[in-house]
Amino acid sequence: TDSSNVITALENNDDGKVVQPNVNVPSSGVVDAESHRIKREQTENQLNAINEEIRQNNALTSEFLPLTHLIQSYAESSESFLKGAEYLSLKYRWYRRVRGDGNCYYRAFLYGLCEVLLSRRLEAATIGEEALQKSRKDIDRVHLVAKTSLEKCTQQGYSKFTLEMFYDEFVGILSSLLKDTTTPASLHSILNHENGVSDYCCWYLRVLTATQLKIDRERFSAFLEYGDVDTFCSEEVEPMHKDVGMVQAIALAEFMGVKVDVEYLDGRNPDGKLVVHHFGPQDQNESNGCGVTLLYRPGHYDIFIDDKLMELCE
Repeated sequence: TDSSNVITALENNDDGKVVQPNVNVPSSGVVDAESHRIKREQTENQLNAINEEIRQNNALTSEFLPLTHLIQSYAESSESFLKGAEYLSLKYRWYRRVRGDGNCYYRAFLYGLCEVLLSRRLEAATIGEEALQKSRKDIDRVHLVAKTSLEKCTQQGYSKFTLEMFYDEFVGILSSLLKDTTTPASLHSILNHENGVSDYCCWYLRVLTATQLKIDRERFSAFLEYGDVDTFCSEEVEPMHKDVGMVQAIALAEFMGVKVDVEYLDGRNPDGKLVVHHFGPQDQNESNGCGVTLLYRPGHYDIFIDDKLMELCE
C-alpha cells in the first residue's frame, strides 16, 4: 500500500533531529519505542525510494511493445514461462506494459477499454456512416453505465460528496472518446499523467468493484478467503495499490458489462499452452459491444493489442 497510509508522522524538533528523553537510564519501553520508530522511518525511506524508482523507470502505460520483448524477458527464466511467451506470440504481436504498482489491473482495464472503444470509432469512420453510428452506440452504452454508477455507489453506502470528483473524471474520459479531437496519441498522453486521470479513475473503478460485490454480496461471499464482503472491500478492494484477485476481476467486468479475457502466463503449463479466463458477459449483445484482452503474470497485468488497433495508431 501507499507508504503515506501506513507510516505515521514522526515528531521531530526544529533542527530535524529526534528528541531524546532526558533520563540517565531509559526504560525498556522507551528503548523499544525508539527502535520501532527508527525501523518505521527506514521503512518509509525504502518505500519512497522504491516508488520513486518505479515512477522514474516505468510509465503508467507503455507504448506498443512487440511480443518478442516479452519472449526476451524470459530468455533466462524457466522453460514453462518461455514456452508460454512463445505461445502468446502466435496469437498476438503487440502489447502494452502497465506500471506494476498494485493498480495494474484497474489501469489495464481502463486503458484497454478506452483504447478499444476509440479504435472502433476511428475504424468505423473509414467504413461509413452506419458503422460510425454503431461504434458511437457502443461508447454510449458504456458511458451510460458510468453515468448511472454514482447512484448505485451511494445506494451501497458510499458518500456522494467523496466520490463526485473521481466520478467526473471517469465519465469525462469516456465522454472524450466521442470527440473528433481525441486521438490514440492524446488518449495515451492523458492516461499517462502522474497523479492525474488514470489514478482518479483507478480508485473509482475500485469503488465500482466494491459496489458490485455489495450488490451481490451473498453470491460473492462464498468466494472470499476471509471475512465478510464489507471487510474484504475495505481491506482488499478500496485501498489503492492492492492487487486484484479473480473476485475483483469478475465484479468489475460485471458492473461495467464488459467482456474481459485474461491470458494466464503463470508457468503452470509445461507445454506452453495457456489457460484463458473469461470475466463478465461473453455474449456481444450483453457486453456493451466491446471487450478487453489482458495478460496475467504472477501479481501483474498488461494489455494485449490487436492488429487493427495497431494499424489505426500508426
